[in-house]
Amino acid sequence: MAESYGVVAVLSVDGKNFQVGLKQAQKSLGDFSGSFSKGFSKIPKVMSAVGATAVGAFAGAVKIGADFESQMSRVKAISGATGEEFEQLRQQAIDLGADTAFSASEAAQGMENLAAAGFTTNEIMGAMPGLLNLAAASGGDLATSSDIAASALRGFGLNAEDAGHVADVLAENANRTNSSVRETGEALKYIAPMARASGISLEETAAAIGIMANAGIQGSQAGTTLRAALARLSKPTDVMSEAMDQLGVSFYDSNGKMKSLADQVDMLKGAMNGMTDEQKNYYLATLYGQEALSGMMVLINEGGDSLRSLSTDYENCAGSAEEAAKIMLDNFLGAIEQLKGSLETFGIQIFSKVSQPLSGLANAATEAVNGMTSAFESGGVLEALNFLLTSIVTGITTFVPQILQKGYEMVSQFSQGFAQGFPEALAKFLEFIQGIGNKLTEFAPVFIQKGFEILSNLVSGITQALPTLIEKVPVIISTFANVINDNFPTILAKGVQLLGQLGMGIIQAIPTLVSNIPQIVSAIVDVVQAFNWLGLGKNIIKLFANGIKGMVSTVASAGKNVYNSIHNAIKNLPTLLRDIGRTAMTGFSNVISTARVAVSNAIKTVANAIVNTVKSIPSKMLSIGKTL
Repeated sequence: MAESYGVVAVLSVDGKNFQVGLKQAQKSLGDFSGSFSKGFSKIPKVMSAVGATAVGAFAGAVKIGADFESQMSRVKAISGATGEEFEQLRQQAIDLGADTAFSASEAAQGMENLAAAGFTTNEIMGAMPGLLNLAAASGGDLATSSDIAASALRGFGLNAEDAGHVADVLAENANRTNSSVRETGEALKYIAPMARASGISLEETAAAIGIMANAGIQGSQAGTTLRAALARLSKPTDVMSEAMDQLGVSFYDSNGKMKSLADQVDMLKGAMNGMTDEQKNYYLATLYGQEALSGMMVLINEGGDSLRSLSTDYENCAGSAEEAAKIMLDNFLGAIEQLKGSLETFGIQIFSKVSQPLSGLANAATEAVNGMTSAFESGGVLEALNFLLTSIVTGITTFVPQILQKGYEMVSQFSQGFAQGFPEALAKFLEFIQGIGNKLTEFAPVFIQKGFEILSNLVSGITQALPTLIEKVPVIISTFANVINDNFPTILAKGVQLLGQLGMGIIQAIPTLVSNIPQIVSAIVDVVQAFNWLGLGKNIIKLFANGIKGMVSTVASAGKNVYNSIHNAIKNLPTLLRDIGRTAMTGFSNVISTARVAVSNAIKTVANAIVNTVKSIPSKMLSIGKTL
């Protein structure tokens, strides 16, 4: 029987453990089922948000692509480019949108401006890179930059491929003189054709415009000044010829070619050497005209060497516009502009994949509306509805599969590209994180050193101020002593009351304090172990020693003041103690009374809790017995 009893007891205990385990398993399964259900319940919302985002992105890509295609249609109409030529223009606009701060649509607008100026397809493609550099360097828009580039190229008879050099000259002139790209371009509109006819180069013309700008003659005023001067020299009057003979100068060489502006300046400066200002002004006004007088005086005063030097520099300034553009865009806003251009190019690429079926769908919808109108006129509402439904079904079955197929192709290409590029991207990301860690490790000692320097300076400042502080201490003590002497009874009464409240609070907080003692001790040990107390102590002792050395003489006088203050306070001590005693007795009486009531209430609460617990024991025992 004993063996049988032992077996039954063991089985009973195992059964209880099994039931407990089964209940826990059921609870865990229920928790998992609830979490699983909640997770699945959120999937439609997540998918809805993802779908809305995808639809919005697709709509944005369609809008961007449609705007770009519309702008390129304008380029096609104005330039007359067809077939392969137009595709080359289109691809260049897309590439420029991806590689520069300008979008593909903005590049297409530049192409339109050049086409309107009479540039051929090849000329447009040759001028576009320089045009974009010019716009970026000047900070202006492409329309203005296109106007400037076209005026300079056509005015000086340059090839479209020279647009890059034009941009370099204008950018360098803006860097070297007080004439901005826009102001130099404005001046070239007036002087370029005349300068070309007179044999004056773009570089020397720009240099003259810049030198006059330094004297405040800028933009169109500089252009009209040079134009008036060269125009008079092209057909001299009898008075002008007489003045030239008097000065012994000629503005043309033996081959009938007009001398450069630098040579003219040197020639006139030498011929008028020793003349009065009145005589110089007379000859200059006679030769160049009253309108050009001020500008030509600036050039002559500056000298021919300045003109030659600038002109030579402008002939060898390749890359100036591109460099200026990089500097202008080397900031957060520039990065954002480049990002916008790349995103637009990406949108255009998406649109190009679906543009054909979308256009077909739009055309089919147009035909459907027109057919529905005809059906309504001939057969009424039912005929129109029948035609509409037929058109919708036809459109869905014809174009929706094409759009879905294009979408599948784009997703497939994207996934393949992601799979191919992910390892490299991950490596770059990890390299970036590692770089941050290396920098933190590199600069951590510097940060710590600077922190201790700040603390050292703070302690040094305190020790240096100690003599002044101690000198003021007697006055401060005396003031506080008088305040305390006048208000001590009230202070003592309030202090006794606060001590009673503090004692009650400490008693109530003892359990929490005891439970947190291990964490407090551990934190103290960690701080002690981590901190260099010895080094800090040496620094503080050294700084305080320096401060004490400087305050020895002050301490003596301060001691006298402290003694007088204490002596006066002792005189009033008997009266003060009597008042203190009365107030203290009253305060202690109130505290004891309050504490007695609190203790009585606490005892009652504990007693009630014990009685209630004892009363509930029989019912709980009965419940346990039934369970067993």
